Amino acid sequence: MTMYKRYFSTGWIPSWMWSLPVLAGLSSAVFADHLDVTAVSSSSGGVDWLKTVDDSGMSGDTRTLSDLHDTDGANMGLSAGGPPHWVRYDLGQALPIDEMWIWNYNNDFAPPTEPPHYVKGMKEITIDYSEDGSGFTTIFAGRLPVAQERGTAPGAVDMVVPFNAVSARFIRITTDQDPDHNYLLFEVGVGNYPNSGLSEVRFYKATLTVTSLQVAASNVVQVVVPGDDGVRYNLECATSIHPPNWVETGIFVVGTGAPTTIYHTNNNDSATYYRGAAVGLEAILGIPTEENGWSTEARVSVRASSEFQTGFAPNLINGSGIVAGGLEHGINAATMWFANLFNGNPRGGTVAGGHWVEFKLNEPLPIGSMQIWNYANRIAPNWQWTGLGIKSATIQYTTTGGGGPGGEWGSDNPGDWTTQWQGNLAAYPPPHPTTYPMSDEIDFGNTVAQYVVLTASGDSAEVNYASEIPLGLTLAGLSEVRFSSAVSYALDNPGDMLVDETGFQFLSESGKTYTLQRAPTGTQNFVNAGSFADGNDGEMVLFDPAGYSAANDYRIVIE
Repeated sequence: MTMYKRYFSTGWIPSWMWSLPVLAGLSSAVFADHLDVTAVSSSSGGVDWLKTVDDSGMSGDTRTLSDLHDTDGANMGLSAGGPPHWVRYDLGQALPIDEMWIWNYNNDFAPPTEPPHYVKGMKEITIDYSEDGSGFTTIFAGRLPVAQERGTAPGAVDMVVPFNAVSARFIRITTDQDPDHNYLLFEVGVGNYPNSGLSEVRFYKATLTVTSLQVAASNVVQVVVPGDDGVRYNLECATSIHPPNWVETGIFVVGTGAPTTIYHTNNNDSATYYRGAAVGLEAILGIPTEENGWSTEARVSVRASSEFQTGFAPNLINGSGIVAGGLEHGINAATMWFANLFNGNPRGGTVAGGHWVEFKLNEPLPIGSMQIWNYANRIAPNWQWTGLGIKSATIQYTTTGGGGPGGEWGSDNPGDWTTQWQGNLAAYPPPHPTTYPMSDEIDFGNTVAQYVVLTASGDSAEVNYASEIPLGLTLAGLSEVRFSSAVSYALDNPGDMLVDETGFQFLSESGKTYTLQRAPTGTQNFVNAGSFADGNDGEMVLFDPAGYSAANDYRIVIE
């Protein structure tokens, strides 16, 4: 027989309250997070029933007797019109429900000439549920206990209805007809209150697990991602990156603010490449950090039309001039690119110009933006030499290679290139600080590209800002260039990163998400390990991003 819990703040349960058996005690949960209700409808309008699910008047959410609702009627739901009344809660999607917690109407209003308002609490009720709203199944029919504090003080939960993991989207509460729709006659014996109400309703999700087998896996791929807090990183694999054929493995992690590792057993696929793909976040390719000297060379290469003295092209991507914090560039010319052969080394394929610099990404990627720090060499507190920053420029891109030395750069065919931007780059006019912020950010709109060329004008009056010096120089340069992408955080050949690791194998179903959880052995205090999978109707393996530990128990939960 289904059993229902009635909780009293004293911790005991008067059995005379029930014709059904009752369960003493509390839920085993020591903390909780009730499900969100996306919509509420009712038979008669009245006071906004959303107040019964918006936490107004509640002291907390610990899923214990300490969760009290206050006595303010403004934080409760109350029907209008005559009985029977109904209220329906919509969870937005069908979910496995563990328990439904109900706080009856506990209004402290007690006018001297009429019965106290707590008696408007629902009495005889029926609770039904449905997955789609078209057909309802009854899970409870009987008496909802009166608010135990009877409006004199904040009250604990009055009834807990176990749903035993049934799947439901809609849950409906319906009262009986007059006089059993509320507690007026039962508590007072006289009066006329046609309405009925509730203080709060909460739904808690059931924990469903899938049978898993602990396995000692070999040839496990490990890809490290930055782990930005709340960001999802999908593990993708490919057999080719020229052209790219990336597909999702179904394995993902959610960042918690620190670098984390995605593990994947590649025994069942023929992939050659793997990467962690950030969802909803643009990252700077190459992940420049203070630890790697703010370099992006891991994902970007560069060549240029010419290099003057120490102004080498790799300075644009090696982070050598980036200062603490990673967002500004210093004034040392030896950390910048500086070109001197004006109109002396045409690239071919792209537009003609006085100087050019070409960037090569290690794979075709959707580019969010191209971030540019113009030439920032400062000798005097005037335009010398920031005036040699590039002025008029054209930026083009392609995914077609085969050009340049060894055929390792972008195509030499003009028909393969697309112009993304033309205009004047911003300069750094005086007065000059000791560090400079980014001067320009060119929007690529997630256009897929692998080769990007910036070409400075071939007009001596437009190639730079030298007219501000003025010395008539045609030299020009840049300080730093970065690219942001909404996709790739890591790209590696798995041969460089295969390990042996203990994981948990299970049979998955499409449309379901699986979460690996861990707990200190024997405690049942399970928390998410940070590893997840979207089911694919096949066998999958989840690994602990922190590494397997025999001091933990593990389980896989179905979301």
